[in-house]
Amino acid sequence: MAFWWVSQNKTYRHERDGGYLWAPQLNKNGRPEHHWTAMTHVQPGDVIFSFVDKQIQAISLAGTAAYGASQPAEFRAAGVWKGLGWRVDASYQELSHPISIPAVADQLEPLLPSEYSPLTVNRTGVQGYLFSVPPEAGEFLLDRVNEKLTELVGVTAADHDISQAITSLDISETEKQAIIQSRVGQGKFRKKLVDYWRGTCAVTGVALLPLLRASHIRPWRHSNNVERLDPFNGLLLSPSHDAAFDSGLISFANDGSMLISSTASVEQLLRIGVDLSAPLRQTDPAHFPYLEYHRAYIFGKRRDVSD
Repeated sequence: MAFWWVSQNKTYRHERDGGYLWAPQLNKNGRPEHHWTAMTHVQPGDVIFSFVDKQIQAISLAGTAAYGASQPAEFRAAGVWKGLGWRVDASYQELSHPISIPAVADQLEPLLPSEYSPLTVNRTGVQGYLFSVPPEAGEFLLDRVNEKLTELVGVTAADHDISQAITSLDISETEKQAIIQSRVGQGKFRKKLVDYWRGTCAVTGVALLPLLRASHIRPWRHSNNVERLDPFNGLLLSPSHDAAFDSGLISFANDGSMLISSTASVEQLLRIGVDLSAPLRQTDPAHFPYLEYHRAYIFGKRRDVSD
C-alpha cells in the first residue's frame, strides 16, 4: 500500500462525484509532466489524500491501477485540461472534519520528500496534481484523520444532526422514529465492529477508519433486533472487500479462508483491489452461524441482499 497526495482545487467536485482521479498524459507541448505520470504508479488499495483549499477534504482508496481514458465530459465543460489522460477509479469519503494543513505543517513538512514534495518551502500547495507521500507522512495524516473521526464512530453529534434532519421530513412520526432508531443502531453496530477489529479491515488489516465499512454478514433486513447489533454478525471491511462480500462474489469459511464464487471474475476482483489470498484475520465460533447463512443464501447467488 502506498500513499498519494492529489491537489484538486479545480477538479475536486467532479472527481469526487464521479469516483475517479484523472490527469492528462501530455502537456500542450506533447511532453509528460511528473505529477501526471505519477498516476501510472498508483495501485489498487493505495490511499489517496484529497488536498483542497489548504485542507485534506477527503480520503479515498484506489480501486484500479491507472488506465488510458479520454478527458471526462465534465472537465471539457469546465475548460479543465484536454486530450487523452490517465484515470484511476477511487472510492471517496469526505471528512466531516477536514485536516487543516497549515495547522499541522510544522509536523508534516519534515516527513515529506525534498524532491517533488506537495508543499512549497512556504508550506503552501505546489502547482501540480499527484504526489507520492512517504509512508511516515501518510501514517501521520491517517493518525490526524482517525483522531478527528474517533468522536464520530458511535452515537455522537453527527448522529444527532442526522436525527434532527430526519425529524423535518414530511413523513409520519412512526416512520421518523423507525429511521432514527435504525441510524442509531447502525452507529452502535459500527462502534462494536471498530472495537472488535481494532479499527482495521478484517481482511487486509488496513487502518483506514474513514473508509472502512461496517458490513452485516447476515443482512440487516434478514436479521432480528439482537442479530442486527451483534458484532459477530459483522465485518469491518475496505470498500472493495465490502462490495465483493455483500454481492456474494466472495465469502469466508469458518476457519476464515476466503471463498471465491464461480460467478466472479478473478481478474476484475484483483483490479478493484480484492486480496484473494487473504483470509479473515480472526474468527470466533460466534461468527459461524452468520458465515454459514452468508454461504448458503448470498454467496454466488447474484442477487441484491445487501444492507
